[in-house]
Amino acid sequence: MKYWDDFLGEVMPYVENCPVPVAKNHIKNAAIEFCQRTALWRQELDRINITEAIYVYELNTELSTDESISAINYAYITETSGETSLTITTEDALDARNSVWRALTSTKPEAIMMVDTENCRLYPIPEADISNSLIVGLIMKPSRDAAGVPDWIFEQWAETIAHGAKARLMGMKGRDWYSPEEGVDEQTDFDNGVHDATIRANKGHSRQNTQVQMRPFA
Repeated sequence: MKYWDDFLGEVMPYVENCPVPVAKNHIKNAAIEFCQRTALWRQELDRINITEAIYVYELNTELSTDESISAINYAYITETSGETSLTITTEDALDARNSVWRALTSTKPEAIMMVDTENCRLYPIPEADISNSLIVGLIMKPSRDAAGVPDWIFEQWAETIAHGAKARLMGMKGRDWYSPEEGVDEQTDFDNGVHDATIRANKGHSRQNTQVQMRPFA
């Protein structure tokens, strides 16, 4: 892991008299935004047992206190007979299709959604156990309590994250380091870095699951 202190050399020379704790907080916030916008940091969980009548499953049991879930990237059910891709959906999308979807059951779920930052929900409610079958890939970000980021994010994107931190700091009115014009330039450099990282993420990982259309509800 690389700590927020490791970013200070890219930030402190540009924000005169800024307290280190303030700088580190904005570095962390910029890193969180970077990971959310780029979907660059991804992680696949160990297989999860699907249990009859259970439709909410914890996703954070394998994560450290430095990690937080940004979104589901993909999910599928694997069995000896083959794999079934799950559509990533939302509560609003399901409500728009069928107001009673919460009570519907099926031998096998067909969709998955985030309930909150730690749990997912399967739709429809499974009617049978399917052992070691649910595989979920996540888009990750640093948690609010994170001490830093994985080494590879720092090595490749430290400068971009620093641009984001400087943009935030330079927009703080009334501070010695307030510099709105330079802040705009830093924001542009940050946005450009986010764009480059997003392209790299999309070229390196399949996003096909997001294109799967949901089948009509029973």
